[in-house]
Amino acid sequence: MAFRMLVVMVVATAHLTMTMAPPDIYVEPLPQEWPCPIANNILPCVCTAREDYNLTMECSEVQSTSELESIFMEQFPFFHYLEMKIEHDPADLSNQLDSINAHTFQDVTFERITISGTQLSMVEDEAFSGSHEYLRFLDLSSNQLSAYPFEPLREYTYLYTFILDGNQLIELPDLDSDSIEVFSANDNSNMVVNSRTQFSLAPNLREIHLSGIALGDLTPTMFNLTKLEILDLSRNDLTEVNLLDIATFGPTLSRVDLSDNYINFVDHDSISGLKSDAVLVLQNNQLSTLEEQYWTHIFEQLKDGGILDLSGNPLLCGCDIAWIMLDEANDYISVITDTTLCQSGEQLIFLETDYFVEQC
Repeated sequence: MAFRMLVVMVVATAHLTMTMAPPDIYVEPLPQEWPCPIANNILPCVCTAREDYNLTMECSEVQSTSELESIFMEQFPFFHYLEMKIEHDPADLSNQLDSINAHTFQDVTFERITISGTQLSMVEDEAFSGSHEYLRFLDLSSNQLSAYPFEPLREYTYLYTFILDGNQLIELPDLDSDSIEVFSANDNSNMVVNSRTQFSLAPNLREIHLSGIALGDLTPTMFNLTKLEILDLSRNDLTEVNLLDIATFGPTLSRVDLSDNYINFVDHDSISGLKSDAVLVLQNNQLSTLEEQYWTHIFEQLKDGGILDLSGNPLLCGCDIAWIMLDEANDYISVITDTTLCQSGEQLIFLETDYFVEQC
């Protein structure tokens, strides 16, 4: 009897436990694309999540401003991306991405942005404002920009590299940034660059690239910086380099490129701030003489391991270079490259010194 009661009690308890068990709670599974947005919702953009959960957004198939804006209005599980890239073929006119406004990217932020080869002609002041504290690299090359809002640059506290090559910029305002280290605006034909304070408000600049902008004159003290290492002024319309045109505070310059200009005169103290092992490129200009009174300051800076490339100039190699050829320590001749030829076709560094002893 006692056993039967025990069995009944156990069964009853089990039944009660089953009837009181909480119902299963349904948890919606994470989408397969997580942590990216749902793939179909952001087409033709493609989001990629790396193993370290750094996210990248490839949007090179986007064809218009409205299409780009609609994509960033979708749900994004995460708002911070390592990189966003749009690269178009400038010759493909079916691509009509022509503007970026303050709401294009909504709340999504980036560390690196590349938008190149597009029909982009307008970028609003706050176009990348959400990325003020994150943006490190901004490449807007080969677009149709005739102007850019430089004023907010100071707000991008970690922007190290800024590229505006191949646009249609009319004028370069003074660059104002404590963070930018590399600035490039090559191939903006006829862009005006003539302010003495052009770069003085960007004290951390290490590289300045202004090649192919039809620059006809240099403004003295424009490059008075403390950290500048690379200066590219090649493929311009320069005819002279005058006093203090290229001068930095201290020997910081490791490479200065003045090739493919029309330079026929280099003044004394026109280029200062070269490191002892710097490379100074004056290839393909119109230099015919290297008078001591004008060139000593350059050779003195380079004589301990530097390089001076004068190839492609119509050098007369007369008594104007006697001071170089007859330098007993051979400090000066060692600076000149073996590709530097006289107008006669002879290699300058292999000229016979006897001629200079007898004739000069």
